[in-house]
Amino acid sequence: MNSISPLNRWSVISFAYGSGHTAPAFLKASTIIPHTLSHVSSRLNIFSRHHLYIFTQFCELLWNESLFDSHRSSSACAVPTPVRRSYLMYAWLYGTISQTYLFKTFRLHKSVYSFMMSTTVTTTVTPTHYSFIPTLDYTQSQRPGPERDAFLASLRDILINIGFLYLSNHSVSMDAVNKVIAYAPKFFELRQEIKDSVDFTRSPAFLGYFNVGGQRVVHARSGTEGPSPISETREQFTFAADRDPKLADGCPEWAKQDGTGLWPPEEVIPGFKTALVDYYEQVENLSYNFASLIAESLGLDPAAFEQWFDKDRKKMQPRVKLMRYPPPTDPSNPKETGIDSHEDRGFLTFLLQASTVAGLEVRNISGEWLPCPPVDGTFVVNLGRALEKVTRGVCMATSHRVISPPGPEVRYSVPFFSNVSMYVRLADADPQFPEEVWDMYKARQQKLDRPVEWAYSNIDKQLAGLTRLTYKVKNHPEMGMQYHPVFFKEVFPSGPPPKVFKVKVVAA
Repeated sequence: MNSISPLNRWSVISFAYGSGHTAPAFLKASTIIPHTLSHVSSRLNIFSRHHLYIFTQFCELLWNESLFDSHRSSSACAVPTPVRRSYLMYAWLYGTISQTYLFKTFRLHKSVYSFMMSTTVTTTVTPTHYSFIPTLDYTQSQRPGPERDAFLASLRDILINIGFLYLSNHSVSMDAVNKVIAYAPKFFELRQEIKDSVDFTRSPAFLGYFNVGGQRVVHARSGTEGPSPISETREQFTFAADRDPKLADGCPEWAKQDGTGLWPPEEVIPGFKTALVDYYEQVENLSYNFASLIAESLGLDPAAFEQWFDKDRKKMQPRVKLMRYPPPTDPSNPKETGIDSHEDRGFLTFLLQASTVAGLEVRNISGEWLPCPPVDGTFVVNLGRALEKVTRGVCMATSHRVISPPGPEVRYSVPFFSNVSMYVRLADADPQFPEEVWDMYKARQQKLDRPVEWAYSNIDKQLAGLTRLTYKVKNHPEMGMQYHPVFFKEVFPSGPPPKVFKVKVVAA
């Protein structure tokens, strides 16, 4: 069973008055009811936050368990699923509701009212459609009690059925965020020769500047759409906190893909490296803390995912990218875009949308593309393929893309990609989820007509570091020849591939 985030759904609002007569009005909850309970409690001034939570959970119990007479929504309301035997009753929505009035309005038996005030109502949800990206307030996860329970329950629903969320009130300081937002356009405005001096082809660690200017690419995995040539236009600067690339003799070649980054001179853009590394370290800490919340929300020990990370975090080097998306070079070309449909390969992605220009779209499980516009003070968090695999498909990596802005505005974004240790095999995963989590997963798969049994590929049975370097060398064979010549011959035993396509680097 899982507790629904009650205010993130299409709702039927009934205004109760006097003798309890109702006038149902079908309204889109996302335009009327704020997304978080904490915001609602401040707007509505309804009893305590805990009681508001119980009240809304009870309303959703009515929604799902058909305790009221049925009432079908009109097609004009565009409610995505039929409204089933329920009225979500908010008396005097923007006024003040006392517990006494609530009791009288619902005309509930005293025992039912006591149940509402003392028990967290939960229900299993396995939707096959969603029409917006939900928001979670990170601070709720830091406060034991009903709010934390609600956070974890909503997170579980998102992990299994959506794969994308906005995370508000996170632990990364706004000072660090604002510095990165300010530096993003400054870097890309540098003279081209300065950017070229930190070109990523100069880095054995694949760090630095990369310009994709309308090049044709083949995406190796494009959701369920399959590979398709497409033109992409963007600039990006990949960075990380420096790691020591020196390893003991005899270490495998794939263990040598981390190292020091390339940075423009300090006098050219003062404070740039300091600001970006500070941001990097804060988001890195958030990524590990959020991974423990994911484990807990799925009924596991909070430390369950530690097995996929190095105990010494300095042995890991997540990547961050400054991304610039200009208008397309050829607006008439429908095949030119920022980034084609893809799923991230890593564990988690924390995306900072560093401008007001939209473009990110998420494909829901009904196949529709949903906008994911910038929201101040939030990260967009999405699940990567590595997390999907270590949970045997329970957590869902979701396809997304970036549409080039129409112009003249430019889109900036900053994705942080967390990943697993290079010394683990994803196929070793054996998560011991409670039965209710497996049931939610099975219900989702059955509704989508997908197999329930999870199958690992031969690649998943290899060490992650080997898989990662193989992917990089295949994407950038010229760098493989230069920095990993022995490994390159193993990947391309017949010699370098013909340069017909340039395979893109996946980002968000």
